[in-house]
Amino acid sequence: MRQFILIAFAAYTLALPDSAAWAADIPQLNVVPLCRGIADQGADPLQAGDPNVSFKQCMESENTDKATVQKEWTQFSAANKLHCTSEAKMGGLPSYTDLLTCLEMGRDVARDRAQQQSTDQPNHKSSRRRTRS
Repeated sequence: MRQFILIAFAAYTLALPDSAAWAADIPQLNVVPLCRGIADQGADPLQAGDPNVSFKQCMESENTDKATVQKEWTQFSAANKLHCTSEAKMGGLPSYTDLLTCLEMGRDVARDRAQQQSTDQPNHKSSRRRTRS
């Protein structure tokens, strides 16, 4: 089973278009349908959206998050970029807010794990006492 997973992962990786080059640029997401949907829900009294969120406000928020992704893009691992980009596009309504949240969570978890591992490492100074025979 493990061999199958490794082969499937290798095939998946090889099928990706030049992932190193792709990971250098942030994805271009069409957030217009998302913002239209949010604005439309806010206008419908039967929907549970915030009636005060306009299309313009949504687009401004998405553009702010896009700028943040652009600025912080190099801080994220290639694996996180690939995973989070796929997740942000899932469901047909891509969002820079979702992308940014996913990337930041992945980065923060990795950083916290690294810190935890460094504090969990036992002190390898000579804990054995030398005895003379």
